[in-house]
Amino acid sequence: MPVKKINVVILALTFSLSIIFINFTFESNSEVDKTEFSSFLLGNKEALAQQLSWTNYTTDNGVDWKLNTNVPPDWQITEDEKNESGLTTNTVVLISPKENPNDLFQENIVLSIKSFTDNIGSNETLNTQDIIEKLQSQYTMFKFNNISKTKIDNLRNLGDSIVYEFKDSGLLFKTKQVFLTEGKTIYIFSLLAEQKEYSKYSLIFDQVLKSIHFSN
Repeated sequence: MPVKKINVVILALTFSLSIIFINFTFESNSEVDKTEFSSFLLGNKEALAQQLSWTNYTTDNGVDWKLNTNVPPDWQITEDEKNESGLTTNTVVLISPKENPNDLFQENIVLSIKSFTDNIGSNETLNTQDIIEKLQSQYTMFKFNNISKTKIDNLRNLGDSIVYEFKDSGLLFKTKQVFLTEGKTIYIFSLLAEQKEYSKYSLIFDQVLKSIHFSN
C-alpha cells in the first residue's frame, strides 16, 4: 500500500500526558478482511438500528502482542511505530470520511500502545487528576464531563475513561479517552470529535473498543 500523507487535526496523548495536534505521514501495512457486523445504533433521539458492514483490522508489534478490532467502512487507517531508548510506541489512527464537502474536521480515533523494556517508572505512570489539571491549564473553554471505568478485552486492569470538552483552532471539540497501565505497557485509546458530532462518533468509538482483542 502506498505511503499516505494525511493533513488532519488528530488527537494524541503524549508521553508527558499533554495533548498535541499533529500531522501523520506513514505507511500502512494492515491486514483487512470484510465481515458483517451486527446491528449498530446510530446516535439520534430515535436511536434507529442500522446494519453496517464493518472491516476487520489486525496489527501487531512483531514481538509479543497482536491487536484485532472492527472499524467502520470507508475510514482511513494509518499506522506508525516509534522507537526510543527503552520504549516502543505503536500508534493506529482511524480517520472518518468527511460528512460533506464543507466539513472542516474529520473525526478520528487513536489507538496507542507504549511498550517499555523495563518496569514503568513513577514519572511515567498515569494519574487521572494530573491529566485533568494539565488539560484544564492548556485549553480555553475546558469542561470536564465525567470519569468511569472501562473493560478492554482480557486486560486484567480496568481503564479510566474520561470525557471532556474544549475549544481549539476556532472549533468546539469533545473527546473521550481511555487509558490504563498493565505490566510494562501503557494503553491509550482516544476519540476526538466536534461537539455537534460527538454523540454519533462516541458510539462508534465504544464499538471499536468493545471489539478489541489482544493475542500473542
